[in-house]
Formats: sequence, structure tokens, C-alpha cells
Amino acid sequence: MIGLGIDTGGTCTDAVIYDSDSEQVLSTGKTLTTKRHLEDGIANAIKMLDPDILPKVRFVSLSTTLATNACVEGRGGRAKLLLIGADRKVLQKVYREYGFDSLNDVLVMDGVPEGGYTDATPPDWEDLYAMMDAFADADAIGIVQLYPQKNGGAFEKKARELLQGRYDVPIICGSELFSDRNIIRRGAGTYLNVRLIPVIHDFIGAVKHVLAEFNLNVPIYVVRSDGSLMKESFALEHPVETLLCGPAASALGGIHMAGDDDALIIDIGGTTTDVAIIRDGMAVTVDDGIRINGWKTFVKGMFIDTFGLGGDSAVRYDGQKLSLSPTRQIPIAMVCAEYPQVAEKLRDRANWVSWFDRYPYEGYVLLHDPGTESELQFNEWQRTLIDGLRKGPMMIDEIAEIDGRYQLEQKLATLEQNETILRFGLTPTDMMHLLGDYDAYDTESSRIAAGMLSQIIQIPVEELPDRIYDAFVKKLVCNIERILIDRRFPEWQEEMPVAISAFLEKMYEDDPSNMSKIHFESSLPIIGVGGPSHIFMERAAAILHTHAILPKYAPVANALGTLAGKIVVKESADIIASPFGDPPGYRIFLGEEMRDVETFGEAASLLTEYLYQAAEEKARERGARGKITITHTKRKKETLVMSSMMLHGGTITVTAQGNII
Repeated sequence: MIGLGIDTGGTCTDAVIYDSDSEQVLSTGKTLTTKRHLEDGIANAIKMLDPDILPKVRFVSLSTTLATNACVEGRGGRAKLLLIGADRKVLQKVYREYGFDSLNDVLVMDGVPEGGYTDATPPDWEDLYAMMDAFADADAIGIVQLYPQKNGGAFEKKARELLQGRYDVPIICGSELFSDRNIIRRGAGTYLNVRLIPVIHDFIGAVKHVLAEFNLNVPIYVVRSDGSLMKESFALEHPVETLLCGPAASALGGIHMAGDDDALIIDIGGTTTDVAIIRDGMAVTVDDGIRINGWKTFVKGMFIDTFGLGGDSAVRYDGQKLSLSPTRQIPIAMVCAEYPQVAEKLRDRANWVSWFDRYPYEGYVLLHDPGTESELQFNEWQRTLIDGLRKGPMMIDEIAEIDGRYQLEQKLATLEQNETILRFGLTPTDMMHLLGDYDAYDTESSRIAAGMLSQIIQIPVEELPDRIYDAFVKKLVCNIERILIDRRFPEWQEEMPVAISAFLEKMYEDDPSNMSKIHFESSLPIIGVGGPSHIFMERAAAILHTHAILPKYAPVANALGTLAGKIVVKESADIIASPFGDPPGYRIFLGEEMRDVETFGEAASLLTEYLYQAAEEKARERGARGKITITHTKRKKETLVMSSMMLHGGTITVTAQGNII
């Protein structure tokens, strides 16, 4: 069967046609992601495919790093989160540990269902009416209650019903996303979900529009964070499930191409680098949920570590020390190829640059024009800037002329975060142009900007590319070492001691004054995927005393990986010892129904039957067709008391698998 895989990343969009019967890649395409109009980049990638094979496509599978990048860069839609039953004092103490910058978007009301571990407290719905105006500026709303498994999320559903009476925006119940207990962590995942809804809606909408232009009326699926698939209608309501779906697809593609049962898969993109681990031919998964950019979620998925490093990372300096920021910006070569007037401005500024100028070759483009109807949300300075950028990109000194340089970066940050504007400047991609490793755009403009940086930091311009490459490899290697140490010492996974991170960086530096040198060695080979991987991977592997593998289709591994997944659903529920139940024995929850039974066997049987049905329904909801295979595991919770095992309960886990065609 022939499928079309599409991956839209922060920098490039890839397309692959793959025949699963013959296991052959039939055609590939790679082009730039056009973030201002996603349809253009997607269409350009598909146009590069064999037009004779394209009509034979029977399904389309998608992955994207758009949600991941939005999370890493702190972007997304305006969201509000309602927590029902959360302890306000605990929330105030720990919210930052779960990824929240503040509690400005979080509202709390009382409500504890029956059957929980504290006294039941029915919500006073008048409290919700009293805070109703606080949701007025939200693009989407998330609702999370305490112990949703005790009443089937009834409080969440009631709150959604009341909010829907006032607001016509997506409203998502946390119990429909996660079944785990920690309300604050479920809240973090649900908040991310609603914040990412506009990102995924734009992406899937763009894909459907382009497919219609190519007369491809076929089913559409999206890769989830664990590498399984979901149909596009499910993804639209559960965008948080796409967190790290791009890296997951790359890992699947890397596994397909690798030929190694144990390896590190390293995907270098334009914005981020993603690291996955293969053991015994299978991707390592996370048990307690994905963590990304400080956010702790219950999203189940592959173990993938994402950090801000890519071909479009911003070059920064401190004295003569060069480094790479996790912030993405448009390479000078790229912006000047699209806007020749920027090249003219660069040539002009190269004549009067001096040591006290701070990044004089940088500036901004208008990424999303808010339109005149939306301008009231901006202040006068922002409206003036937006109007100026409508005429074309502006250099940083031109922007400063609007209202001076005082707090200029802070004022620009607001417009950057909501994706109205995007910075351009020197990046590793520009250095690739200077060295001939990649030269698709305006090499001469990269050279002019590099010359300006050379004058400022007093380093010969010919040395800059190698120094920036060194900074790239250093950041890559130190992060790989951090990941391997995390896996070796799981007790440090919450937060690696600062001293160890500093130690890794110091060991990388070749300082002749050091009286000793420590070598870090990886027992795993490195499989490099992504466009720039061939430039950096072998150097990184040498430092780690291992070897690099660069597969033939490494640049489009992510698009290839989208076609390797199935529909997989896992449902788990607990059996709770209940000596004071009616009758005494064990307590289970079957949706909104609480049931007390006498024996563990009876509880396990009832719960397994319920989870079988729930898992099959969810598999169908996600797009599974035909026969669904369902298996289950049973884990007892026992302790040894006076030479006898005492049974406290257990957990039933059901897994349903199905094909998409």
C-alpha cells in the first residue's frame, strides 16, 4: 500500500511516498517551511514528488514540530485553565515546577467527588458564574477536576456545559486527555493542549487545503508522541498528543533505516535537536509523561529529549566567546534572498559599524499581519512598528528610531512571543553558506554580516565559521552527555546538579593548563537524521568515542517515520483495597459508576471487561479500521506482613492495536 508522509518542521517541510508492501521509498521532496502561509511549503514539497506516483497514494500521515517549537519558544494561543478541587496553597508553592510562568491564566474553584480520599464537596456553580468574565479573552479553555475517575469527570462536563453557554471557543476536559491522579500535572498538560489548538488547527487545515489542490481525497492521520497514529479529527481536539510527534516520527524513521538494535537517534533541525534512544530495536519510552521546556505532562510517548539547537539558532557573543542561543531566527542568507533591500541595508551599515554596536546586522520581519481589525489589541508603538514592517523588513536601528532603545528588547519580546514578528540574524546556516556546506541562498550577505561581527568582536572573519561550528558541536555533545547521565542516574532526572552541567562544558574545552583530562565515552553509536546532521555528527561521535551512522534518507527520516505507525491505545485503572466498602473487599470505578466487590478476581474481571470496551472505542475514535487486537496485563500490589503476602489491590492495563487501512 502506498502512503504519503509529510513532516512540517520549524525550518523545512519534507514529503515522502513509501510503498509499505515492497518497503521502498518511491519519491522524496524537501523544501522550506513557510510559516506565514504553511500551504506554500507543503505544496512545494509535494510538487517535488513523482507526479505519476502521487495519484496512487491511499492515505496521508503527518508529523510536525510546530507544537514542540511553540512549547520550547513559549508561544501558542491565549488559553485559560479552570481547576476544580485543587489545593490553592499547594498550587501557589509548586506551579513553576510544572511549567507555569504564572497563575494569571489559572482559575480555581472547590469541588471534590464522592469516593475520593477526602470529604466530598459538591461545586457551588455560582462561583463559576462569578468568575465567568475572566475567560473572555481566551481562544480555548481547559477544565481539570480532582479525582475525575471517581465520577467520570462529571464536574468537568458540567463546567464545560456552563462555559459553552457563554463562549464559542474550544473547551477541553482534562479527563478526556489524561487519567492520572496529580491534578496540577494534568492541569499543565491540559493547559498546553488548549494553548496549542490554534497551532495544530492551522497545520491540519493547511494540509487539507493543499491535498484538495492535488485531488487527494484520502484519510489523514497524525503521529502521536508515542509513535502511534490518530486520525486528524481526533488530533484537532488533542493537539497536546502531537508534542514531540515530529521527533517521534524521526525516531521511527531512524529505526527503520538504522540496522542497529542499540543507538542514539539525533535529529538536527532548524530550531531544535531531538535525541531518542533505541534499545533492542525498540525506542525507549517514558513511564510518567513527557517533559519539555520545563512543562511536566502526562502525555505518554517515546523518551525524546528536545533542546534549542539547530541550523537557525541565533549566534551570540560575550567578548570574544561565541555561543548559540536556543532562540530561532531567520538566517541572513535566507532573508536577503527573499528581500534584496535587506542586503542593501547590510552593505550600507558595514561601512560604519563599530565595536559598541550590538548585533547591527539583525532586524525583524512581519510574520503574521494581524490586520486592521485586530490592531486595537496593540499599543501605539506596536502599531507603528507593524505598519513599518508591512513595507518590508526593518533593521534593529530603524526600529529603535520609533521610540529609542530603552527597553527595546522587552517591547519586541511581546510581539515575538505571539508570532507577529520574527528576528533575522547570523546563524550556523549562514556559516554553512560561507564554508560551502549549504549554499541555497544569498552567500554574499552572510559574508557581509559575518564581517560586521568580525569587526565588533575582533576575530578574523575567516575564523568565524569554524568557531561557530565548534560552539554547535560543543552544545550538541554536552547535551548528549547530559542525556546519557540522566539515563544512568535517574535520581538526577528532575534536575541535574548545576555543577555537573558546568563540569561537562569544562571537560569539552581543551585548556593546556589542565593537569588532567577526563574522556566521556558512549557505548551507543549515533544515527544522524535531519538536514545538517552530516556536518556535525561525525565530529560529535569522535568526541564521544563512538561512531556515526548517516542513512541514505536521513534528511527526510521524519516524513518516512510518519508511515511506520499504527493505532495504539492503552487504558489503565486501579483496583483499590476497600475494607470499609459495601461489601468490604475491593473498589473499582467503571466510568461514573463506583463498584465495591468482595474478591480481587471479581474486581479484575469486571475492570478488564470495562477497559476492553473503552480501549476498543478509543481505537475506533482515533481511526482504527478492521480487526483490533486487544491484550491486557494485571499487576498486583502486595506487601510482606509477618511472612505472609497481603494484597492491597492492583492495576489493570489494556492495550488495543489496529491498522489505519
